[in-house]
Amino acid sequence: MLFRSFNSQRIRYPTRYLSNVKNAVRRVFALISHFLLCRFYSYQNTEISITEWVKSNRNSLGLNQEAACNTLNSREIIR
Repeated sequence: MLFRSFNSQRIRYPTRYLSNVKNAVRRVFALISHFLLCRFYSYQNTEISITEWVKSNRNSLGLNQEAACNTLNSREIIR
């Protein structure tokens, strides 16, 4: 008898509440993925702009690749 009354006292959430929770979870995942994608693409654009800057300076000043690398102290930027 005790178990039967315990089981009948289960909390039943309205479906409206559950759909709101699902939508909130989906929105959080969408915001996180959007944030991460924006950070990734802004990093790539920064890297490309630095590479283009080095290439343009090297070409305009007549420097070779070794001198341009020494200017920024990095051999990884120029490809």
